[in-house]
Amino acid sequence: MLKKLIPCITFFFICCNSCATEYKLTDNICIMSDIKNDLLLVYKSDCKNEKYLLDTFQVPNDIPKIDFVFQEEISNKKNIFFSISYSDSYRDVNNKINYADTYHLNYVYQCETQCKFNKKISNFFGNGGDLINIYTNKIIYKFPYSSEKSIKNELKSSLFKKWIYNKKIQGKVIKKTYIDVC
Repeated sequence: MLKKLIPCITFFFICCNSCATEYKLTDNICIMSDIKNDLLLVYKSDCKNEKYLLDTFQVPNDIPKIDFVFQEEISNKKNIFFSISYSDSYRDVNNKINYADTYHLNYVYQCETQCKFNKKISNFFGNGGDLINIYTNKIIYKFPYSSEKSIKNELKSSLFKKWIYNKKIQGKVIKKTYIDVC
């Protein structure tokens, strides 16, 4: 009995992994994802019939997944934020530091009638992951924008508000980091 049950459970999880996922942002804005081969396909739809391809993602050695999606109005423009992640086994050239399993990619699309990639805001939140020292197994850097809550909190910050409106920002270096690539 157990020999028959294991293949059935495995097949179920394989099928579920390839199923489309939908995120309903409003009554008429949905973000859908699907996996084809090793690509993550992301669509914007009207939550009924109409949909168009927003973007495609391919990463090394894994199939990315959407972690979260939300909509936020900035400067009277609708922006759709979404974050994808994948497992990463990156190692630096000296083999001392690598990502602690998950690498995050944050993307923002300004969407009125059509969507266009918002490079400025996407670059603000960026891509990255927690860095771990492989000798001590301790996290030496925590990526600040790996959750919906962290991005929403930053959107409310005075730093972001000044930055988005191109106002002068003053600050100081709290912790200087040196990265040796030799």
